[in-house]
Amino acid sequence: MAARSSSGERPRVCEVSLRRPLQPMSQKFKLCIIHVWFGKWPEWVDLFFRSCAANKSIDFLIFTDSELRESMVSENIHIERVKLSDLLERLSVAVNLPQIVSHSAYKMCDFKLAFGLAFRDYLGSYTHWGVCDSDLVFGNLDNFIDKSVDIFSTHKGFISGHFFYIRNTSFFNNSFKLIRGWRRAMLLPEYQGLEEGPWSNIFIPKSLKAKMMGAAFRFLRGKYKIVDAELFTTPHNGIPWADGTDQYPDHWIYEGGRLTAVKEEAVLEVPYIHFMNWKRGSKYLPNRYDRTLWDEADLTRCEAIWREKRIKIDSTGFTSI
Repeated sequence: MAARSSSGERPRVCEVSLRRPLQPMSQKFKLCIIHVWFGKWPEWVDLFFRSCAANKSIDFLIFTDSELRESMVSENIHIERVKLSDLLERLSVAVNLPQIVSHSAYKMCDFKLAFGLAFRDYLGSYTHWGVCDSDLVFGNLDNFIDKSVDIFSTHKGFISGHFFYIRNTSFFNNSFKLIRGWRRAMLLPEYQGLEEGPWSNIFIPKSLKAKMMGAAFRFLRGKYKIVDAELFTTPHNGIPWADGTDQYPDHWIYEGGRLTAVKEEAVLEVPYIHFMNWKRGSKYLPNRYDRTLWDEADLTRCEAIWREKRIKIDSTGFTSI
């Protein structure tokens, strides 16, 4: 059931259809970010959607079976209500893997690379498409977006699976097929990390063999532009902070659609904060931490303060200031 506003009316969420007609490709930069979520929304999801809505130049396409919420009401947020089984069927057709219908929702991470094929009927008018996770809060992405790239990552040396975007062309939409053993990896029920591992190694090569393959691709199809700048989006992940130390900021401030990281007297604007390693039970927390920051935090406070003008994000959770 859709959430109701304070007036008692249902929020007018923009829902779209699986039979959406394909639109002509725009010549002007146009980006669509796709997010897939099944099950109960996390406590901070209203602030996530608020930060999506603030980025008016970008469209967000959400596939979910979860309830509609007032925070989703925005012209640039489009909701597709869909069952996991139906979405898996769509993906299986796109990549010709009929056995994936029993996969879990988390396995969807390995299929992010195939979204350009699976959702091509939604993406016809976009020059670029990308993905994001919901364990983040966006700042002003316009201050960081590069409109000329073929692949954009917010981490140096690999493609950031929690947020990246690519050029909407046949080559890049099919580029995951360059991964050796991609069919087997997608058939396995466990997450294989295809986007940050094997696919990254194709376009941001580390091994000698991958570098030779990359040179061959560029020779055959011409130059392409990859941006993999470290934008300090994911604290407590083992990557040094902007000042070169392992000490991360004290807190982050969301205000006026901008997000700033505050470390003592230093303030740094960032495109978003990804609190992957703050959540309870994170599988990716570096060994030097004995527990996640939010083990004891009351995250439900975010549900009450997500509309506030100025919000602090730190180890205690979310606070209106």
